[in-house]
Amino acid sequence: MPLSQLLSPPPTPSSLAGTHVKKPQECPNIHCAMRESHDFIDLPPHPSHPPHIQKITINRFITDANPFPNLNRWEVTDRVPHAPLTNGQNVFVERFGVLTLRTIESGDSPWVVFRCTDKDKEVRLEIVARKEWCKKHRGWFPLSFLC
Repeated sequence: MPLSQLLSPPPTPSSLAGTHVKKPQECPNIHCAMRESHDFIDLPPHPSHPPHIQKITINRFITDANPFPNLNRWEVTDRVPHAPLTNGQNVFVERFGVLTLRTIESGDSPWVVFRCTDKDKEVRLEIVARKEWCKKHRGWFPLSFLC
């Protein structure tokens, strides 16, 4: 399923509490494509974080500084992940649960791009991390060894 088709389910009849989103990049819906202020209603249950899996935080790029302006990619916003991010690693992402990182490109870019798949190997989203976050901070291994 293409990433553009991964949308939140329609609201169900009940008393729903919403959040007003003033700036589009602050919307907590990772699939939101709205470019103006709007209301967000959170419907799906949130998976719990397994303690043995590294949790990463992702967010939209600031619109004017997005190095991938035409792609739906999300930035890893942790200051420095607890462990280097590597191809095949399982990570926990809020609203998605446990996902497996698959490296898809990096080249000369300062970013490493990961396609995140769920347990059924369905692509759930694409994230990017700073290239230096894919290296050990002590004992530096080559990037090709880790990612």
